[in-house]
Amino acid sequence: MRRRTLFESSPLGTLRREVDRLFHRFMPPASTGEMLRHPLEHIGCSWLHAYPPTNVWEDNGTLYLEAELPGMREDEIDVTISGHELVLKGTPKPEEMPEGATPLIRERDVPSFSRVIHLPVEIDQAKITATLENGILTLTMPKTESARSRQIKVRPVAGAV
Repeated sequence: MRRRTLFESSPLGTLRREVDRLFHRFMPPASTGEMLRHPLEHIGCSWLHAYPPTNVWEDNGTLYLEAELPGMREDEIDVTISGHELVLKGTPKPEEMPEGATPLIRERDVPSFSRVIHLPVEIDQAKITATLENGILTLTMPKTESARSRQIKVRPVAGAV
């Protein structure tokens, strides 16, 4: 005897069945290891893993950016700024296998990337610093004097009661 669930005939049950159907349509059972390594590539989503995860924050005088770039070296990273646009590019050199070696599993290739990040304020471009430590790229970007917030004192009008 088939057991019925609470939502089987409700709109939520219909939604669940539709999501399951779509999932099985676009994510068929993997017959090769390639599907397990890059499950979204076969539906045109290889770009999902091509951007490094990034955090951007600010304090009164400075904007900061951290991007995860594991395994990359300084000479593989390009950072440029033009106006309010910061461009991060990375072109990792492929790992070479020893001569005569036949790769059995190769999962550590990192794709090249290019990412444009809009900066909300003017940056003093001459004072930007960039460091790479333990796979984390850190940019310190001082704001221009005009972009810094400042307190405006409110004064009474002379002669006003």
